Amino acid sequence: MSQTLYIRLVRAACYVPPIGRGLHALIVWLMVHLPGIDTLTRWRIIGRSTWKAELTRRQRLREGSVPTETGASRIVVETSALAAIVRALRPGGTFDALESKGGIFIAGAVKSGNTPSVTVHIDDIPVCKRNLPGRQTKFDALLGHELVRSFPTECGLSIVDDTGARLSHGGADAIRVRIPNASGELAGLAAKGNLLTKKGELAQANPNAVAKRQQEYLDAYVDIAARFEAATGKPLFVSYGTLLGCIREGGVIENDDDFDVSYLSDLETPEEVRKEALEFAKRLEAWPLVTQVRRDLSVHRQGEDVIISLGVPLWFHGDDLIMYTGKKVRCTRDDILPARQVMMAGVPVLVPNNAERILEGYYGKTWRTPDPGYISDMRTRDRASNQLWRRTLFTPKDVRRMGLEIGLEEGADSR
Repeated sequence: MSQTLYIRLVRAACYVPPIGRGLHALIVWLMVHLPGIDTLTRWRIIGRSTWKAELTRRQRLREGSVPTETGASRIVVETSALAAIVRALRPGGTFDALESKGGIFIAGAVKSGNTPSVTVHIDDIPVCKRNLPGRQTKFDALLGHELVRSFPTECGLSIVDDTGARLSHGGADAIRVRIPNASGELAGLAAKGNLLTKKGELAQANPNAVAKRQQEYLDAYVDIAARFEAATGKPLFVSYGTLLGCIREGGVIENDDDFDVSYLSDLETPEEVRKEALEFAKRLEAWPLVTQVRRDLSVHRQGEDVIISLGVPLWFHGDDLIMYTGKKVRCTRDDILPARQVMMAGVPVLVPNNAERILEGYYGKTWRTPDPGYISDMRTRDRASNQLWRRTLFTPKDVRRMGLEIGLEEGADSR
């Protein structure tokens, strides 16, 4: 099911709030207890945050108050007969967009698998680029609340491919977006070099703000890594985008909004890896930290909003290292451990023993060149390895059982 269709169905179910709440409670029960459903699908369908946002939105509309999340953005399609005829004769692709709990969610597809990337424009300002590797045709993007509030009060949302051709929405080249309380600061922010994070929000372009956030991440990592190794006997090393920034740039990537760390499991089946990770999660509850378990694990120190994402552990399936969304990297255990210490913005952190090989295997041979359109997309993974990764994810039943045992915070990871 496409994300836009799912959001529309949730919106329809929440038209009468009591019915929406009852239906969601039933869906949660079914997703926890019904057998034979993929774990990632369970979390996406539960989507507690999506349902809560739609119920709140419906309640405010009934009361006549303005939803504050996006300044009551209203998406209105601007169509013309001529545009419809032109797009029918020369269709390059299509897209859809709608208001969601995270901001404005966009999903689309290009006609040709030879299109390297697409770019989302607000009027003539490019705000978001999405790469389409490996003949991929489908894409999605989220424009977060902070970004949406910077739009003009009325603007056009369009998507352009690398040839300059615009994708179509219902025969139109653009969607008209109206945001009554918008600030109109987008052009100025773009001129100052503000970057978009992978979650669709504006990243800080101010060097002092970037340095402050980087120091907060590193301080939290030093504390959490020491506690983790004491509790589990396993070193916690930086990974993914954080490792990329550490090795390539010596610090956190400017538009990155989280801090990724991993550990290597010695186990060899996804079920054993998941069971071990659940046991580690229970041990972490003894820390003076806030532990958040959804489909995977994140922690942060009490009173702070700096999230350290442990995600799903790394593990070997035969000769391949299984990484996020099932990406396989051909390497050996000696490429991971012993982890070595490097300096990151003046702070010692642990990295895999052969970090460069891991980065090349995950990001490709061009990993040393910054790519603003990069996003980790599970649609580019082969089905078998993606299924292996999904089997390591915590199920809703795992999280519920853990909550009953130790009062753990429970949540659903879904737009």
